[in-house]
Amino acid sequence: QELEDMGVVERVVDPSDGRAKLVRFTALGRRGLLHGLGVLGTMEKQLARTIGAGRMKTLHGLLTEVVALLEARASSATDP
Repeated sequence: QELEDMGVVERVVDPSDGRAKLVRFTALGRRGLLHGLGVLGTMEKQLARTIGAGRMKTLHGLLTEVVALLEARASSATDP
């Protein structure tokens, strides 16, 4: 609701199921997302220059594994 109040997302009726709502980015939300991705890309390039491409690749791999583990843990916690 907070993101909707900020104008970042909007809820619209699902055309395939009138009982359901779809949540999608507004133009403002899309601009913010693209800006954030640009900032992230710049930060990644700066970090790679600082620690080196090889270490950056290793870091990326480790963080990807951590995210997968956290997602698996969250999924198993919500399974019946």
